Amino acid sequence: MARLKIAIYDRWLATLGGGERLCLAVADHLSTRHDVTFFSAQAAPLDEIARKLNVRPTRVRFEVVTSADLPAITSGFDVFINASQGDFIPSSASHSVMLVYFPAPVHFDATARARAALGSAIKHMLNVPSPAEPANDADPRYRLYQSVIASRHPELSARLRAVPDDITALPRILDRYQHIWAISAYTAQWVKRLWQRDCAVLTPIVDVEAFGPGEKRQHILSVGRFFAGNHNKKHLEMIAAFRALNTPGWELHLAGGTLPQPEHQDYLRRVCEAAQGGPVRIHADASFDALKKLYAESAIYWHAAGLGEDAARDPIKAEHFGITTVEAMAAGCVPVVINKGGQPEIVQHERNGLVWNTVSDLQSQTQRLMADDALRSRLALQAKADSRHYDRAHFEQRLDELMATVV
Repeated sequence: MARLKIAIYDRWLATLGGGERLCLAVADHLSTRHDVTFFSAQAAPLDEIARKLNVRPTRVRFEVVTSADLPAITSGFDVFINASQGDFIPSSASHSVMLVYFPAPVHFDATARARAALGSAIKHMLNVPSPAEPANDADPRYRLYQSVIASRHPELSARLRAVPDDITALPRILDRYQHIWAISAYTAQWVKRLWQRDCAVLTPIVDVEAFGPGEKRQHILSVGRFFAGNHNKKHLEMIAAFRALNTPGWELHLAGGTLPQPEHQDYLRRVCEAAQGGPVRIHADASFDALKKLYAESAIYWHAAGLGEDAARDPIKAEHFGITTVEAMAAGCVPVVINKGGQPEIVQHERNGLVWNTVSDLQSQTQRLMADDALRSRLALQAKADSRHYDRAHFEQRLDELMATVV
């Protein structure tokens, strides 16, 4: 394959979440053979990327752009990879790929278009910024949104912020992408249903080599960003479920990044208040090294995204893949995860972990592991072995296979 000019875009780079680690890993690997430029709305220092995500894309060129300027810029590239969740960028590159974590509605039918148009009108009327855009606190319309919607209805607030600025052009823009890559079979299923498109699967890279079991303690761990709305990680529900177990000696540890918007800070405050009185520990904005230690010391791993949600009505609220579950498996934690979204693709019940459907099921499965050291050891050993399916070698091999179909 000839050396190519490749552009990758992720508006959310500065959040340094799981999606950002995936597209940075794509950029890093492709930069070994091609000239790669990474575009984003806000810069993220390389040392912060390395500290939080353990990725060092030193061969990649980084540039800050606005989404309005990007379409013209793409014409100068052989390949454009749009890895920005919810952003439909008209591409003029020779070859275009959309990397999808979960598909935003494209409004093929009249009812969906009407709902989206209403949301877009409200968003404009109240001057509601998109998630990565700064708010105008001096605007009385925005202050009205903050007092009436953001502070009282965080889920509605998150939905409004995520409404695309232009809903009518989305199907036409989507047609400009010859290839769609989904991060899981779950996401691919919903791409087919919502976008009427077939796609390939590129599961995220997981730095399994960085994790390993340590001296296990009576700790249950869950890792996920503290935020309101969409696929909320259900920290409050996990705290309530753990407290109801009433298992002396065991602790619940919740770790994750934070977001600055008021609705997300309010959610974090409520989680911290619920954790008071122990034995629940909150680790907000923990460093990568701190996370490794938490994984190494924890015996059980919980994942509850999608709990209490109607997966048919709101499929985005389930976990789209589950990087943290794989990290936990690599560290010898036994995953006990909800039977929704991408989780059952990773965890096979009674082989490398346990899956559950209700809170009482979660509690009973957890009590089994607490009481049975042999079961916990057997599942942990298999979980660690199976985590290797998501290591760098497998990821890079799959990415090379997909790139061979692009050019």
